[in-house]
Amino acid sequence: SEFISLIAEFIKDPNEIIKSWGLQALMYLCVADCVEFSTAWEIIEEDIQNDSRSLVLEHRMRLFEAGVAEIDVENEFSIFHLDQLWQGISSEHASVRNAAYSVLAQFFDKEPLCITLRHSREEYLRVILDRNPISSLAGLRV
Repeated sequence: SEFISLIAEFIKDPNEIIKSWGLQALMYLCVADCVEFSTAWEIIEEDIQNDSRSLVLEHRMRLFEAGVAEIDVENEFSIFHLDQLWQGISSEHASVRNAAYSVLAQFFDKEPLCITLRHSREEYLRVILDRNPISSLAGLRV
């Protein structure tokens, strides 16, 4: 509780670096199962939803990594976050694209997701490459 209120203050800060540190700290707490991803998102959503700065967007994409375990394609909350990641792969910023691709790759390992969406990894990669010319993939680390 004390950590969350402190981190929330970081995320409310107008400084891009401080805000991104807050997002990173929150992601680590979620991954360590100290905070549920859905609860964390409720706390910060308003403070980051319209922030289009590259560092904030990158850490926003990386925060979704904490939600991988909670993904359920029948759930509106999960679908919203998958949509956010798909939007991230079209970002003009290489670091945001890299983060989005990295997190999306983790969702491919979730068998129910692939079965429900009825697409193979190869089909997803084909869609990604069709939507994004090779030049836009610069900065992608595999």
